[in-house]
Amino acid sequence: MDKSKGSSLVFIFILILIIVVSLAGGAILGVYYQGQQKPTTSTIVQENSEAFAAMPALIGNLNSSIFLPITAHGNVKKIDANKITLNNGQEDFTINVNADADVNKFIADPAQKKATGDSTNYIPQTIKFLDIKVGDTVDIYVKVLQSGQLQGFSVMIYPISK
Repeated sequence: MDKSKGSSLVFIFILILIIVVSLAGGAILGVYYQGQQKPTTSTIVQENSEAFAAMPALIGNLNSSIFLPITAHGNVKKIDANKITLNNGQEDFTINVNADADVNKFIADPAQKKATGDSTNYIPQTIKFLDIKVGDTVDIYVKVLQSGQLQGFSVMIYPISK
């Protein structure tokens, strides 16, 4: 037998042996993986029950007056009774606003406008909730209620940037 043919046969034999060992190893690992116990829904709930149990306390803490209010910012997309839907260019979010919420709109400072013909200063002016319009850029200051819902208590309307 030729030496190069013998080397080729040995190489082919080693290659086939590597392939067979790899396939056998893959099969063994596959059987082992299939035998692993998968968590059930009840196991997942039990593992997270402490986190779920802590939620009321967390909500209660956020309701404390020691925390600063949360601010929602966006453009008014829709107004339905006391609910304002905001859009920030990516998503919509609807917030219930108190009937007695403070509503302020920044307007050009009349004194500066009278003196110079232009105003770069803006001052807040109290307006009614009904004066909020679709398209307005607003901040809504919200607090977390005991129920976990957000409740708006103040609305600030900003002038349109040019």
